[in-house]
Amino acid sequence: MNEAIIKNFNNIIKSEDDLYLLGDTFLGDNEQGIKLFHQIPGKIHLIWGNHCTDSRKKIMSDSFNVVEVCGYADVIKENGYHFYLSHYPTLTSNFDDDKPLKVKMISLCGHTHTKDKFKDMDKGICYHVELDAHNNYPVNIETIIKDIKEYKKEGKLPMEFKSIQCPNCNNEMYIGLDEWGKTPWHIHCENCNINIGVDSIKNVFNFLKSVKPNTYIEYYNKDIQLLVENNIIKINKEVYQYK
Repeated sequence: MNEAIIKNFNNIIKSEDDLYLLGDTFLGDNEQGIKLFHQIPGKIHLIWGNHCTDSRKKIMSDSFNVVEVCGYADVIKENGYHFYLSHYPTLTSNFDDDKPLKVKMISLCGHTHTKDKFKDMDKGICYHVELDAHNNYPVNIETIIKDIKEYKKEGKLPMEFKSIQCPNCNNEMYIGLDEWGKTPWHIHCENCNINIGVDSIKNVFNFLKSVKPNTYIEYYNKDIQLLVENNIIKINKEVYQYK
């Protein structure tokens, strides 16, 4: 098993790749464990797990292939997405079901040895990266994002706006709702840190159509259903038409 895992890693990871190991890297004999550890390719960033004893922390931290010791957690941003890395499944959602994936904090974890990478998705955007869930292969950021988006398409996560981009920077935007969570009142770009006020349904419609003319747009959360198509905007059961 150990040799197969090392082979899988070397088949995928290049020496210049960054590799985050989310705890419990090896068990049993430390001398044998560190010999295997030295065969792992890439620039290793260490995160501690519950089986990372003081002696194991020391010999791994001193290894030539380790570039960073992150402690028990770390936050990184890759390709516009935000990730919270920890050995333990962590709740990172904050009433943000209606926001685009790039605005959310995606929790990456291990610990439970589950074979189901979506085991804790009911607790927020929590994705398991342990080897058990990936047939003893490491998993890259692109695959993680693809998996989560496919999971969303199956209706297991709330939907979000499709193809809405900031006219200034092309970053994904999202619509903020009023204090009752019922009516759109501003459009926000996290990258530009700007809010575009929309004080009426007509202004919402005009802005969306100016950013993405002739685009079908839909948005759902537990309180609001918004659909924009051609000259019609539908909010819940109310239908508005503009020229």
